[in-house]
Amino acid sequence: MLMKEQRCSDVASLPFNKQLAAGVLVFERMLPSLIVFSRDTGLDISCYERAREAAWLGLRNGTGVAGDRALNEECLMRAPDTENFTHKLTSYALNAALAMSEILEFSVDHGLRHIKHVLELATDSAYLYAMSPAPSFPARSEFENRKIGERMISEESRRQQEDIDFVRRLPDRFDEDAISLLRTRANSQSPLLPYHRE
Repeated sequence: MLMKEQRCSDVASLPFNKQLAAGVLVFERMLPSLIVFSRDTGLDISCYERAREAAWLGLRNGTGVAGDRALNEECLMRAPDTENFTHKLTSYALNAALAMSEILEFSVDHGLRHIKHVLELATDSAYLYAMSPAPSFPARSEFENRKIGERMISEESRRQQEDIDFVRRLPDRFDEDAISLLRTRANSQSPLLPYHRE
């Protein structure tokens, strides 16, 4: 709990563009689950792809995401419904979709609660993955599940803190070099869930 409070405090101390950057970095780790889900189910995720590119453009321009409301309504409408899909990635894809929605909302009202929710959605996905039977793991005891869950949550918490520390060190106004560093970091991260790679 202390680590979560520390991350929330640290991200709260950042200016808007760096809070947005931290949220986008976390979303990039969640995105592979949404992509795999889309490939397997045929769900149209073009709105999330547009939102992702708009977020990166907003970081470059320092303005946030343009056209946020309409794009967010479309993204919310297309979010995978856990009652309509039985795919093993449904919950993770939903969390990724909701994370992008929070990023879009943050661009509109600058409410820090949106970025905090992005962090929570990623942590929830790590916990859900660790506590669910997965093909990459043999049958596990409750104790083993709990230990794996603790490790995955700890790892995601550490990665979030590293993202926050990384964006803190960038210049307050993002120039091309800062955007390039952010893109490199986003592209070099492993996905949130270990068995989902693009």
